Amino acid sequence: MVKKVKRKSLSSPKLPPLPRIPLSSELPPSSELPPSSELPPLPELRPLPELRRTSRRTSRRTSKRTIKKKKREETDIQKIVNHYFQTKGFSLEKIKKDAKKKKIIYSRFTRPAKQLLELAGSVKKAQKAIDIVAGWAKSRKLDYAIETVFKKWLEIDKLKPKEIVKKPFFENKPMVWSGNWKKWYVIDDSGDWLEFVGDEKSIEWRKMK
Repeated sequence: MVKKVKRKSLSSPKLPPLPRIPLSSELPPSSELPPSSELPPLPELRPLPELRRTSRRTSRRTSKRTIKKKKREETDIQKIVNHYFQTKGFSLEKIKKDAKKKKIIYSRFTRPAKQLLELAGSVKKAQKAIDIVAGWAKSRKLDYAIETVFKKWLEIDKLKPKEIVKKPFFENKPMVWSGNWKKWYVIDDSGDWLEFVGDEKSIEWRKMK
């Protein structure tokens, strides 16, 4: 025996009724509405796109200033290096030619030139310091470099070229001036003093090393 089973009809579940929207005529008058002070404040809106644009402009300006500053520093460093070579007797054209032919390793001098620029504070002061060291070294027949300026920086104002000493000679014989007699004397090979009676234009002045 088989029992018949009644099939339950499939129906959609019952949903709660939607809220009814009141008509304008059913709304309370404006006098009965709560005051605006009791309403929650609206969140503050921030202009994000404008801030982003501003930050981009600022970063571009900063990058341009950095590039200009770097170019100016590189130009100042080149001026210091070129001035150093000019004190050595090189012309600007010769410096460029020798740098292209790699006779002068230009990059080897840029680092000390940058340090000198930072130490001196300006190109003019750095060039002046190089001139002082160059005059001091040349008068003593000494070699010098940009690094020499660092070593002599604390005494840079005291560095003076060596005084050139000249002595009188007549016919390859030394001469002596007598303050008491107000006369010139020539010292011969035997050491005797011979009074000079010639013209002072014939006296030869020689630089003594």
